[in-house]
Amino acid sequence: MTRCVERVGLGATELLFCVLALFLMYVSPCGLTIASFLLTGGIFVCYWLIRRARARRIDAQGKYVLITGCDTGFGNSLARLLDSKGLKVFATCLSEQSEGAKLLKKDGSKNMRVLQLDVSSDASVLACLEQIKPICFKEGLWTLVNNAGIICKGDVEIQTMEAYKRIAEVNLFGVVRMCKAFLPLVRKCKGRVINVTSVRGLQAFCGDSGYVMSKFGLEGFTDCLRLEMRRFGVKVIHVEPGMFGLNTGLFNEENVERYKVLSKKLIDNVSDEIRTAYGQDYLDTYMRVPKMRPGSSDQDIQPMLDAFEDAILSCRPDSRYLVDGQRVDGDCTMARLRNVLPVFIMDPLYFYLRPLPKEAFYASTTSRH
Repeated sequence: MTRCVERVGLGATELLFCVLALFLMYVSPCGLTIASFLLTGGIFVCYWLIRRARARRIDAQGKYVLITGCDTGFGNSLARLLDSKGLKVFATCLSEQSEGAKLLKKDGSKNMRVLQLDVSSDASVLACLEQIKPICFKEGLWTLVNNAGIICKGDVEIQTMEAYKRIAEVNLFGVVRMCKAFLPLVRKCKGRVINVTSVRGLQAFCGDSGYVMSKFGLEGFTDCLRLEMRRFGVKVIHVEPGMFGLNTGLFNEENVERYKVLSKKLIDNVSDEIRTAYGQDYLDTYMRVPKMRPGSSDQDIQPMLDAFEDAILSCRPDSRYLVDGQRVDGDCTMARLRNVLPVFIMDPLYFYLRPLPKEAFYASTTSRH
């Protein structure tokens, strides 16, 4: 039956699924039992065929994949996963001397190359391209995974313009820079571009405006690129992680200490007016940086690795993967409801799921007296 899908086309099968569903909605209230039964059976068959067609995998052997941000977290785990499946991986790290880069060099097969790359630098991106292009010029680059990113928390009035620019330079313009450099290699084999955005590219969060605006911008860029690349046969895909932070290198010991240093500098440089308005107790909450969960492993981010694998190896990948980081992921739930519920419901729901620290109310309560 899957050959029927191949002949008719997956798009036509999906259209038939929708038509049958609409007919079922129409005939069910009329009490037409036999018609309802037949339509339900048709819908089930279409759904089964669609799932079978989407489950088919390409032959991964020998295909080239470039991943940015492999020092820690998703990038590091994905590089090891794809290497184990026989793909030829270019694992790029901000520093070749980082612990993650050293482990990749030690544990990776001969098909893995660990390269230095700073996505915020034109010169670094060009140097990376000059190393990779001679290797995969003939076959092309099957997948470019733009995973590198940074985060720097702070309320709008407290965060510095330098931090806003730095976050955008890496999270947004770094992706643009990589796409402009490597798209010719991706087009050569009608490959894929996977941009790792975030649930924060779909839903706003307090104290996170720099990161949020960069990810909202990346969502828009990815949509534009998907439309532009369609005529070349290149698939452009969003992968949007939910609440995975404490299971990744984002909050490892080294990064936590770096965040604390940056937060201390931020607090020390705010104006007296801001310090009075927000309260010193609230500013001090910036130093409460969560730490990576002890014993975290690839198993904790398996849903993300599954999404990456499907996006890279499926014959018919989805255009968007919003991946829950927990069994009940409040952030992803809000993102899904954002375009359904009005603001007067969404805002209270946000503060119910993510209440501000009690110190945030210090200044407002005392100023009333």
